[in-house]
Amino acid sequence: MSSEVVAAPLNPTVKVYFDVHEGSGTYLNLGISHPIVLSSKATLTPSFALGYNHQQWIDESAWNDANFGLKLTIPLNAHFT
Repeated sequence: MSSEVVAAPLNPTVKVYFDVHEGSGTYLNLGISHPIVLSSKATLTPSFALGYNHQQWIDESAWNDANFGLKLTIPLNAHFT
C-alpha cells in the first residue's frame, strides 16, 4: 500500500492584525506559496505576500509592502529540517 500527498497549486495565507488597546486600524497580509520538490530530501518553496494597512498607526489606508521569499528545506536528521 502506498499513498501520495498532493499539494495545492498555490497555498494561500490570510493574516489580519489589529491592536485592541492603543491602535485603531487593521493590517491585512495576503500571501501565496508553492512547494517544489527538488529531490526525495529537498524542497524549495517560493512565496509572495502583499500587505494592506487600513489606518493602523497612520492616517490613511494604503498598500504597505510586498514581500518575496524563497525557502529551501533540507532535513538534517529525523528530528530537524
